[in-house]
Amino acid sequence: MRLWHVFFVASTGEILKKVREGRGLDLKTISAEIKVSTRYLKAIEEGNWNALPAPAYVKGYLRLYANYLGLSPEKIIAQYEKDIKPHDEKKVKLPKKAKKKRKIHYKYPIFIFCFFLLIMWLFWTVFWGVPTNEISKKTINLKQKKSLVSPKASKVKKIPKGVSSVKVRRICICRNIKDREPVAPATIFKLKKTTYLYCFTEVIGAKRPIKIKHIWFYKGKPAMTTILPVKGKRWRTWSKKIVFFDLKGEWEVKVLGPEKQILAKIKFRVE
Repeated sequence: MRLWHVFFVASTGEILKKVREGRGLDLKTISAEIKVSTRYLKAIEEGNWNALPAPAYVKGYLRLYANYLGLSPEKIIAQYEKDIKPHDEKKVKLPKKAKKKRKIHYKYPIFIFCFFLLIMWLFWTVFWGVPTNEISKKTINLKQKKSLVSPKASKVKKIPKGVSSVKVRRICICRNIKDREPVAPATIFKLKKTTYLYCFTEVIGAKRPIKIKHIWFYKGKPAMTTILPVKGKRWRTWSKKIVFFDLKGEWEVKVLGPEKQILAKIKFRVE
């Protein structure tokens, strides 16, 4: 089958699979070359888009895969966008507006009833009721008793010992870690190929073993979360993230403590 005919009739996964099999390549070899897991490559060929991360990452995988096979990345990505295009929604008939029911006004009967009760109360207090002086004294005593009663103490959430003193002394984004120290830290990274970036963090003040989180954000949206253990009063730890060279723009990493409080955050840019 000719290559142009494959593009015309097949889906994204079928195109890549036919070209790969035609050249006698296996997924393990391609995975080692382009640094994309075989699980993701297999899901792409099967068209199982639900097993893959966000579309921005899928487009990066497709670009690497197409370049390796010598195909046009733009055509492969265009075919992928056609594959994931949602079907037209079925027209749903809207229910007819219900007729407004006529409201029945009960103002006048209620007003007459209340007026009647007021007259009865006045009549009872004048002829058979308690003197007004005694009534006023009783109401004053009740108010004084209520003021003396102390309100219930509000429940305060206790913070575990050894958590409130946790702080971040150092944080930076770098290209590598050597001897538990950052290598080439920076805030602007000019990437020509897909590579790993590291978020180095030095935590102090932990009086007992705790866990912190590194949350990576790309253009304000969460891209990855890593849970890291802290086992000492001064502990150096880090997380790493694979960053595609075409995912340019603003990035941010937030460090959350065991009580989900923000301990530190750092911004960097990929160009």
